[in-house]
Amino acid sequence: MKKRFLCLMLSMMWMTTFSYAGEKSVPSEKSADLSEEDMEIIKNIETLELMEMANHFQLLQEMDILIEEGNNEKTN
Repeated sequence: MKKRFLCLMLSMMWMTTFSYAGEKSVPSEKSADLSEEDMEIIKNIETLELMEMANHFQLLQEMDILIEEGNNEKTN
């Protein structure tokens, strides 16, 4: 139970960090100075960050399943 809680807390902290990173990466004052190509690059980076977060969350779910299976084997 402690491991599951720790994994959940770490994933929440990790996702929060990257969700704000996208917002702070382009200050609104400077966004008018960026070209369309630059804006597209930034959008792609933010998309990759979201995909990385999704992969991380999936790994945590798989790890949780393995922990449960290990606990079930110990009780059997």
